[in-house]
Amino acid sequence: LERRGYVLRDGEKRYRSLFRLERDLPWSEDLVVRARAELARLVERTGQAAELLTVRGNDLYWYDKLEPAEQPVRIVAQPGFLRSLYELDAPSRLALRMRGLEAVERTMDRSHFRGVLAGKEALPWEQARRRIHETDPAAVVFDERGNSNGIRRYAVAVRERQGQFRFLYAIAEAALPAHDARAHRHAILTALLESRKKIEGALP
Repeated sequence: LERRGYVLRDGEKRYRSLFRLERDLPWSEDLVVRARAELARLVERTGQAAELLTVRGNDLYWYDKLEPAEQPVRIVAQPGFLRSLYELDAPSRLALRMRGLEAVERTMDRSHFRGVLAGKEALPWEQARRRIHETDPAAVVFDERGNSNGIRRYAVAVRERQGQFRFLYAIAEAALPAHDARAHRHAILTALLESRKKIEGALP
């Protein structure tokens, strides 16, 4: 560790760390367990993969994920996966909306935003800004057509009692027409809103 620059020897038997450990969710073990229990409930309710996404800098971070045993389509993103917030799918738009447009303009390169379909076309900042601004922070956000991998995500923001954004719950599924699309969508939206209500009720 010393050779690689992680610690510095201050004395013959004393070391000083040169790195920091940070938690994505600054909660007790009980709250983290509850958050994961809601993932399991979402899988059971929807029959789809359920994800807990946090934000690290300008990336989405897959903090946790559960999926049914018979997942009909493979979801590439697994716990520990990082993906740029510049790719403006539903979870990215919602996370950026929670960050606030002024902070986005201050901390991100406005020339790097892009779409989510196969071409991942570059988006002028005014167009990207409009998409972020139009995202309802209180709603379940989703893309009808899915992303370039054929995956559609439904995302909802979870906040603490003081209003501080903490993470997203998301459902990931193949972007295929459902037999009864309206009922299918309603079931997912209802499950996500119920999970948000339950976990927010337990947060400090």
